[in-house]
Amino acid sequence: MKKLNILAGSLALCALILPSISKSPSATYNAVEEVTVQTEDVNKYATVFGAGVVTASPDMATISLGVETQDQDLESAVDLNNTTVSAIVEYLTSNNIAEDDIKTQNYTIYQKHDYTASPRFLGYQVSSNLEFVTNDLENISSLITELTSLGANRLNGITFGCQDMKSYYNEALKLALEDATNKAKILLGENVTVTDIEEQYSYTCVPYSKTETILSNAKSVMSGRFEIEAKIKACFTL
Repeated sequence: MKKLNILAGSLALCALILPSISKSPSATYNAVEEVTVQTEDVNKYATVFGAGVVTASPDMATISLGVETQDQDLESAVDLNNTTVSAIVEYLTSNNIAEDDIKTQNYTIYQKHDYTASPRFLGYQVSSNLEFVTNDLENISSLITELTSLGANRLNGITFGCQDMKSYYNEALKLALEDATNKAKILLGENVTVTDIEEQYSYTCVPYSKTETILSNAKSVMSGRFEIEAKIKACFTL
């Protein structure tokens, strides 16, 4: 009897297992089919960075210079400074530099003392700093020489630039987009579409003339060339 019961139990167990085994291939096929459809529905995308650089020649220069005068008498120091600055401004305007392109950066008056031994009053020092813009880059060396002879005894520096900087930057942006698009094509394929663009940090590398070089040899002033760079972050889909 015990053997018969064991046999009957084994048959019942097999009956339970066999139906589940017969259904398992169908269940596996359905699961694979769903994953494949889901993969096809997901769009491929990539986020890349692009950079573009444009080189340009400057067509303007911003010059910063100063006049320092000193006298024991305050009024004399001020008058001498004003006279010198007026002569400089008159010379600039006579050389096709508009008054709107000339501005006073700062104007200071202070007492000078010698503290090496006992304090000793040296006089009043008056300082005026002017900044102006010129488009005559070919004659900038002779201009500096003349301003020095008129009494400009501080030359703070020259910065070269371009009046139409925006157009150069826009051109650099186009190159940055081309760069980003090429990267996206490498990652995704040829038929990519841009869905989002974000501008990143950009910079302009401008040549700068050191004051020491200008003072030692005015003919050494050269405008050179400068670079305008644009950077973007872009998202593409296929």
